[in-house]
Amino acid sequence: MTQLTWAVARAGGLVSWALAAASVLWGLALSTRLLGRRPRPPWLYDLHRFLGGLTVVFIGVHVGAILLDRFVHFGLIQVLVPFTGTWHPTAVAWGIVAMDLAVAVEVTSLLRSRISTRVWRRVHLGSFAVFMLGTVHGLSAGTDALSGPTRWLMVGTSVMVVAMTAVRIASPRRTAPTLRRARVPARPDRSAIRAAAFPRDGRGKNQAMNQAEREDYEFSCGDCGSSWTETYDVTLRTDGTVVTRSFWKEGLPVTSPLFGKACRLCGGHVVNRRRLAA
Repeated sequence: MTQLTWAVARAGGLVSWALAAASVLWGLALSTRLLGRRPRPPWLYDLHRFLGGLTVVFIGVHVGAILLDRFVHFGLIQVLVPFTGTWHPTAVAWGIVAMDLAVAVEVTSLLRSRISTRVWRRVHLGSFAVFMLGTVHGLSAGTDALSGPTRWLMVGTSVMVVAMTAVRIASPRRTAPTLRRARVPARPDRSAIRAAAFPRDGRGKNQAMNQAEREDYEFSCGDCGSSWTETYDVTLRTDGTVVTRSFWKEGLPVTSPLFGKACRLCGGHVVNRRRLAA
């Protein structure tokens, strides 16, 4: 039983480190545009989130197997509080801090819609610390790190992360353009909107055939990976030959969501968009 739990602990630790490395590298590949400048489908960003969540799962497998192992004699306090154990206390402390940060990053990612963007971004930067501390923990406490291939894999991956991070820092950040709103009343009523969308002639009849509808659009940023949805009121006017579409939001005329959309989080202009089904 001891050999089984120790093998599971070792495997869980190695897999969790590999998943953390893959999550960081994939996030850097998306943010540095190594995958191209074209708008990318949302599943690429979902893969980044999936790798991060799976990292926490295998950290749990790693810690759970250590608690069941009878060789190192770790208790709940020893795996949660640094420097409380007697087996390689400094090396184990690196892993405990990395585990705490990984849980914090995952929890704030799940609560992203309920917390401020600034808090989420600052905590999310802890992913780099999770990888670095996990690497130090693996090299100093992991028995498999004594083997040549594992040690060189960790060192090589660390070099890749450092290099891609340097590229990310050196990349210029784009800022969102300043948009000027038209001088209209702060809260125009619906009748004003309908009067503009459905003009009438002197006899009180519509000059052209008109139609109004509501459309929902989903946006995802190709720079930072954020996603959001917006709802627009759309009016369609046609005189039989030409159809004109006008977009409104909260009673104000806005530009079309199909063109010139900037990310509201980082200001990037590589924004993927799709219309949601009614």
